[in-house]
Amino acid sequence: MKKDEIKNVVDAHFKNIEKNFRKVLIHFNKEDIHQFREEIKKLRSFFHMLDMEAGGDTHFKITPEMKTVYGYTGIISDLHLLLQTIHSNFEHTTNKERVAFIGKLKSEITYWQKNTKDYVDPHQNFHVDEETIFARLPEKLKRRSIKKFAGYLSYEIQTHLTRCNDEKLNSIRKLLEDLLFNWEYLKPFADTLPAGLRKEDEIRSLAYPLLDFRDKCAVYSILDTYYNDSESDDEKLMLADIMQVCKNLKEEIKKSTCARLELIPVNPIVKRAFSL
Repeated sequence: MKKDEIKNVVDAHFKNIEKNFRKVLIHFNKEDIHQFREEIKKLRSFFHMLDMEAGGDTHFKITPEMKTVYGYTGIISDLHLLLQTIHSNFEHTTNKERVAFIGKLKSEITYWQKNTKDYVDPHQNFHVDEETIFARLPEKLKRRSIKKFAGYLSYEIQTHLTRCNDEKLNSIRKLLEDLLFNWEYLKPFADTLPAGLRKEDEIRSLAYPLLDFRDKCAVYSILDTYYNDSESDDEKLMLADIMQVCKNLKEEIKKSTCARLELIPVNPIVKRAFSL
């Protein structure tokens, strides 16, 4: 892939990022936020592959400004997920602490929406960020670098398969996203991947529940923060109820996903190295 082709890929991602972000700023709709953040993840995954061309000397990254907006919208998204969890599991609640907490979450969402709007220049549209990234792109992306990336992902996934805890599951999710978002380029080297992850639908069928698991972890983490900061025993009891629901949902996904991951064979050399 020559530099012009690399620029075209990056430019296509930026066009989608800008389009979705304009939508976000109007209504902060959950789906618009999801599309915006996913497009940034796709760009970042492409950069991870470009890192193989740089040989470790350069790391291609989104700009600090993009990272900040990605983070702000992520907070909004997680707060929406928490509200959705409460409404789904406590639909007919009359608990005054829970009603007050929902109001608190809505105020928090409004706060981060304002932060996002105040942070960005609505007329900039990430053009400066795109030009900054263009200036650092490599002259080419060789086939052997793409193959090297496939081998790297294969090895990293297998090292994380040796343990099945929350941290490892989230690491596997990120690696699977790198596979999925770059599948167009990585597909010719599918045979370097572990059995069970050599087809796009196989990767997708594992990445999606792991994304759901990540969401449950994020919601639980927010609740834990509110619980630790609360000075009201009644509020703590209410939060503990929601936390238990989230924990049960999280553990269900973890159990079923770990069972599937155990079916993916790990190279004996990798398994031996990480069992010492």
